Amino acid sequence: MRNRKGIIIIAFDLPAITAKDKANYGKFRSYLIKNGYMIFQESLYYKMIKNSLDSQKEIRKVSSQAPDSGNIIALPLNLKEIYKVISIRGTAFDMDALAEDVFFFEPS
Repeated sequence: MRNRKGIIIIAFDLPAITAKDKANYGKFRSYLIKNGYMIFQESLYYKMIKNSLDSQKEIRKVSSQAPDSGNIIALPLNLKEIYKVISIRGTAFDMDALAEDVFFFEPS
């Protein structure tokens, strides 16, 4: 398998109405942080991955921790795709710096 380093982005919109909803939200968010995900925005996290096989494994792991309600998506991007991300409005996220981090990322 070719080494296709990249990132996986997890985006979620979970209900936070009841106490149980809030607990599920916190548990899911804590899971992401404890497992190496970094925050883009409040409900948008990313993690560097070493190849597409790792991406599939990560998606399965996140799926196993997903609460029963709400919406969660996973978006795997390889290095070339990261460079195509465009900031439309607001402070631009430095995708070049992220791409550099991914390029030099050495998985353990």
